[in-house]
Amino acid sequence: MMTESDSEFLAQSDSIAQGLRNVAEEAGIEYESLSETILHTMTKLRSKPSSVFPNPPEYRCEFDGEVTEPAVPAVASTHEFFDVVKARASRRDFGVSPISKTTLISLLAWTFGKRGQTIAYDWRDAPLRYCSSAGGLASIDGYCIVFNVDGLDNGSYYYDYERGLVRRFSGQMSHSVSTLIPGMTWLERASALVVLVANPGRVDHKYGAMGAKLSMLDAGVAAGHLELVATALELRACVLGSLPSEALSELLCLNEGQIPLASLAVGSRA
Repeated sequence: MMTESDSEFLAQSDSIAQGLRNVAEEAGIEYESLSETILHTMTKLRSKPSSVFPNPPEYRCEFDGEVTEPAVPAVASTHEFFDVVKARASRRDFGVSPISKTTLISLLAWTFGKRGQTIAYDWRDAPLRYCSSAGGLASIDGYCIVFNVDGLDNGSYYYDYERGLVRRFSGQMSHSVSTLIPGMTWLERASALVVLVANPGRVDHKYGAMGAKLSMLDAGVAAGHLELVATALELRACVLGSLPSEALSELLCLNEGQIPLASLAVGSRA
């Protein structure tokens, strides 16, 4: 059913169209191409979401649960950037030794961590994260499922750049994850699975229907960034995109609307 607002818009469109016809006739310009182009642009502008946020944008989730600090990276790399680029490779031949808690947190922090803050969308204290994102709105969060990490209990965690790792679920999950897809039993040898989770609601206000597309783009950028950081920290890593989202959502205790888009299995070399 047409609303009053829609009727007003159509009336305005008719008035503008007639005005354009008069202008086109006076200037000797073909009316159809001119009016269709302008009206098509106006229709798109009318449905364009606002880039102004009435409230501070949400950049992170707030969960209750046991927190493992710190949130900042405790391990850095001494390798040159292009040496890291040359060394990057998808590796599934993980070693048997666990990786350390500080290494896992550093992997997450160098990707999803906060390197500073700024004023954005007229609001103070907007985080500047190491990994870029559309509009700086941090549509991708980092979660992890711990299989074999020295200093951390097995289970799933959310990386909060303000607090650290927040426990979401406790328990052994390596077998559950490795059997989600036949033939991927090699995942049991990984130390952890980092999961990139999209929060489309963070970008919808600014980008509207493009939000979903931009969230996927952000996930791709984050996956590449994450793999380079893993290489710099001398971990073996392999990007995965085929793990069932419903099963991962359950293991990670995700909120409604959150979508796991990609994962990175990481492990030791020894």
